[in-house]
Order: sequence, then C-alpha cells, then structure tokens
Amino acid sequence: MSVAQEFAVVTGASSGIGAATAIELSRDLPVIAVARRADALRETTNRGHREIVPVVADITTVEGLEAAGAAVGEGQVRYLVHGAGIYPIDSVHTLDARTWRKVMATNVDARLYLTQRLAARFAPGARVLFIGSMSAHKGRKGGMAYCTSKAASFMLQQCLRLEFAEQGVLFANTYPWLVDTALMHGALKADRNVLPDAAEYAGYAAQGKLVAPQTVARFYRWLLTATDDEAFNKDEWQIADAAHHAQWLGENSLYTSNA
Repeated sequence: MSVAQEFAVVTGASSGIGAATAIELSRDLPVIAVARRADALRETTNRGHREIVPVVADITTVEGLEAAGAAVGEGQVRYLVHGAGIYPIDSVHTLDARTWRKVMATNVDARLYLTQRLAARFAPGARVLFIGSMSAHKGRKGGMAYCTSKAASFMLQQCLRLEFAEQGVLFANTYPWLVDTALMHGALKADRNVLPDAAEYAGYAAQGKLVAPQTVARFYRWLLTATDDEAFNKDEWQIADAAHHAQWLGENSLYTSNA
C-alpha cells in the first residue's frame, strides 16, 4: 500500500510572512503555496529548499478554494498555515460595505472554508496555524474592520479546535508582533488622525524593533515541527515571549536591525 504524500499548505504565500513561511517549511516537506499574485508567487517558489507548488488563486472564491484542494489531490495535509490577510485603514465614517466584506472574506471566511475543504485530507495529527494579531484583543481607531476580523479569527480557531478534537487535528493561534512587511509599512504611512497607533508603530520602527518575516517563519517552523502536541495546541503563541526563544532563536536578535 502506497503512502500518501504529505504537504504543508500556506496561504498568502506571495509576500511577507506567508512567503517566508512557505520557504522555511519547504526545508521539511513539499509546500503548496497559495496566493493571488502570480509573479510574486513565482519568486516564492524559486526560493524553496524543496518543492513549492504554486497555486494562483483567490481563496475568498469557490474557484480558489477548489484550486487549493485540487493541488493537494490524493495527498495529505500535514500543516496548514492561514497566512492571507489584509488591513485596510478607514474611519467609521469612510468604511464602506465592500471593504468590510472583503476584510471578513479574507481574514475570517477563507480560513473556515479552506479548513472545511481540506478536512478530509488532514494527516493524522495534522497542525493548523492561524496567524493572528494582538488587534484581536485591542480596539484601534482606524482599524475597526481589521480588529474585528482578527477577533473573529481567534474565536474561529477556538471553535475549530473543538470541532476537530476527535480527528486529532491540532490548532494554534500566533501573534507575530510588528513585522517588517508591506502591510506594516502601509500602516506606518497612514494618516495619524485616522490611525493614531501609527505613531506607536513608527516609534518601534525607529528603534529597529520590527521583526523580519524570515524570523517569524523560523518561529512558525519550530511551532509546527518541533513542539509537542500539548504545547502546540494552546490558545496563543507570542513571538515576543522570551521563554521559548532559546529553543528556536538561540543567541540571535528578534529584531530586523540586529538580525
């Protein structure tokens, strides 16, 4: 009897944390990298250590979900990383229904529907990682849609953990701190009358305290591949928590400026 090939599936894999995570996980097994931008996704696949299978798809659509499922085929999903996410900056007076729905579709709905689509293909003991945010627990003026979506994503992860407990699939939620990505640089450029927290972000950036996506990816690889089941399957993992740094970061700095 042949053994089904195992994959990691990473969404949002064309840039930032998603791309870095797809590349890092390709050290261990083939990766199915899902994203909308073909050119950027090609760059991710070219940097893989082992095979990275590009899937150009919008996972907020039925067609995109089917494309991701078809890429797995008769294989099994060892790891699923929900990395796709958007962060529009709007006040309550300018936020429109189309933007609101796009945020929820990307940051919440796609995570549920892709998990459902891949449920039958999860390997025994499969692990699902939700890329979360402290914004799930902190309201931000100008970030209402994002904060609400991240709170919903956190609760979705909690519920899915219960739903899949009998199947032995494990779920974790992670907070990657302030990461040196296009999303963060968009926030740094925001009108501070709309997003006052941009000033706080700028202060950390000025101190060199943004985390490189590659550092986050190393953290995620450690979580997915090296932690025991009980440790992995908990409510929240924070990259800034120094208690686990020795196990994956060693003597290296957490921050970009000293990496």
